[in-house]
Amino acid sequence: MNDFTLSGAALFDDLPRPVIWAKQGAVAYLNPAAQHQMPLGLPLRTGDALPEALDVLAGDGGTAALEDGWICNARRLEEGVLLTFSRSEEQPLTWDRLNQLAGQLRTPLSRLIGTLQHPADDAGSPEQTRHLRAVQRKNCQVLLRMVDNMEALGALASQSPRPVVLDLGGLCVEIVRQSEALASMAGVALELELRGGNLLVSGEETLLSRMIYELLSNAMRSAGDGGRVLLRLEKQGTFLLLSVDDSGAGFSPAELALAFDPAHASEAIDNPRGGLGLGLSLCQAVAARHGGRLALLGGGHGRVVVQLPLSQDTTPSPMRCASDLTGGFQEARLRLADVLPWECFTEEEL
Repeated sequence: MNDFTLSGAALFDDLPRPVIWAKQGAVAYLNPAAQHQMPLGLPLRTGDALPEALDVLAGDGGTAALEDGWICNARRLEEGVLLTFSRSEEQPLTWDRLNQLAGQLRTPLSRLIGTLQHPADDAGSPEQTRHLRAVQRKNCQVLLRMVDNMEALGALASQSPRPVVLDLGGLCVEIVRQSEALASMAGVALELELRGGNLLVSGEETLLSRMIYELLSNAMRSAGDGGRVLLRLEKQGTFLLLSVDDSGAGFSPAELALAFDPAHASEAIDNPRGGLGLGLSLCQAVAARHGGRLALLGGGHGRVVVQLPLSQDTTPSPMRCASDLTGGFQEARLRLADVLPWECFTEEEL
């Protein structure tokens, strides 16, 4: 914990960006910028309770993407929490960004080309042939996953929402059921915890499923062999909190600073931890489309939290019928392909 005390309101009075100093869940100070352009559209005064949307962030510290392109950074200090807000303006697709995306695609493509240059008939023993085929399937699915994410980001910007009343708890149960054996083969223990009865949201099942898989993929990469990932869903006031915790090292200050900064997107993609490039952008966009927000929280381990508004309806719509949205591959294997060992791809699927 840092030894810091807010030494006078004038410290932030002239700052053009909104700043809130909170103690014990209440606003102790907000600068003039926060009074005139509060990101959440909520008029706040000294003494007011901290907005519900910021509770989790204020409790753990970290970085969150809010509405209308606002980014909130929370820093826990000796006597409270300092919340600073900045705008993350959309940037056009640059040559550097294209170069980074091409680099991401090139790695699995090169591996695939390498295996195709050695036909299975020339591979040698049956075990070598089995390994060759599995590597080919893995890299095909890694490529398809990347292209799917690029497509999904474009669709989110151009297609109108088509939400239904969705049992998010049931969706989480199904995703974990499909994924836990695969995670085990990667050396990761995957667990699920549901708290509360009504876990309904107004949402699009395909998009929310994609978001959950992306968060699990990032967490599995961070946890590593012998690690643990916990998917938790619970109610908090008028929100559902979907959190993914892993036993890895957690987000560094540099990762938190760059996570939602389009100007440094290429640096985020190159981060050796992985998972802070296209996948996180997709998760952020899905959360925003559902009226929610995504936060990367600080601390001694990795934690990502998505806040989604609870549905006012109490009867969920039927789960969607199975449809070919994955190119014929099993969904969990496809969505987690980048963090799974080749042994997960020994079965024919097409």
